[in-house]
Amino acid sequence: MPDVAGREYVSGYKSLIYFMNNNDFLAKKIKILAVMLFSVAAVKLFAPQVFVANTPRVNPFFVYRVINAPSYFASLPGRFIASLKNSQKPTGSGQTASSVVIPTVKPQSALVFVPVAKGVSAAEDSKSKKTFINIKQGTKMKVSQLKYPNGQIVTVLEPETQ
Repeated sequence: MPDVAGREYVSGYKSLIYFMNNNDFLAKKIKILAVMLFSVAAVKLFAPQVFVANTPRVNPFFVYRVINAPSYFASLPGRFIASLKNSQKPTGSGQTASSVVIPTVKPQSALVFVPVAKGVSAAEDSKSKKTFINIKQGTKMKVSQLKYPNGQIVTVLEPETQ
C-alpha cells in the first residue's frame, strides 16, 4: 500500500531486503560489519583448536586431524556396519571375583590404608617398598586379562563403578 509520497511499505524480512537494495552505502556498511562479526566469532571458536595455549605455535594434533580427515570419514561407514554386527559389549574373561584366586598376604608392620575406590584401599610399606591392596569382602570386581608383547598374560582386577 503506497503512502502519501508514493512509496510502498513492505513488512517483515521483505522490508530489510528492500532497505538493503535501495540504500547501497548503508547496506555495504552492514555487510562489512556482518563479515567482521563472523570472522571474530570464527577466530574465537577455532583458535583454541589450531594454536597451542594462545601462542603462534600450531597444534600438532590439529595438523594430524586435518591430514587424516579423509581416511577418518572414509572409515565411518565400515565402523558403523561393524558396530551393528557386534552390538554386544566384549566381556573380560567371563570370570567373577569369587572364582579368581587372590593371594592373601599379611603386612609385617602396621600400615595406614588409604581408600582408592569403593571397597578398595592401598598402603605402601616404607621399609620393603611393597604395595599392599586391601579388598573388602563383597566388592564387585571386573576381571580382565592383558597379554604383553613378550607373551606374558596378567590378570587385572578392576573395581566396578555404579
